[in-house]
Amino acid sequence: MEKNNILNAIARMAADDNKKLQMSATVTETHTLDKVCGVMFRTDKETAKDASLQALGLPNDNICVAFFIDRKELEKYK
Repeated sequence: MEKNNILNAIARMAADDNKKLQMSATVTETHTLDKVCGVMFRTDKETAKDASLQALGLPNDNICVAFFIDRKELEKYK
């Protein structure tokens, strides 16, 4: 599935108030190690478990993604 199709599906899920779509804007930690930056978000235990499985390349129930949205650009759509 193309990225735009995924984003369109996410937008439809959000508009439908789908409870299986979760988003976190709570950043709990950021760090840089060897020019690679890590960002940690807060989520529930089930999603965190799936994120660990996804990081290992193992099958899981959730697709874990992060969105970085320009605040000024977002204002155009509100």
